Amino acid sequence: MVHHTMKSTKTEFLKKLQAEASFQQKLSRRKILPSRVDGVTSWIGTHAWQTIIGLALCTATVLELIEKI
Repeated sequence: MVHHTMKSTKTEFLKKLQAEASFQQKLSRRKILPSRVDGVTSWIGTHAWQTIIGLALCTATVLELIEKI
């Protein structure tokens, strides 16, 4: 019984792994942005909070400047 459960767990894992590999392959084929910006998008992905804070500061500054004009 334990052997059967282990085998089905491995089979389920392999199916999930195959589905994820297929999904990753589709993602790499249909890129939204060109490959030359991969470095920037990778940095944004790994530094999400820094990116959000920077965008928030820029937005607040621009809105303040617009309001004063």
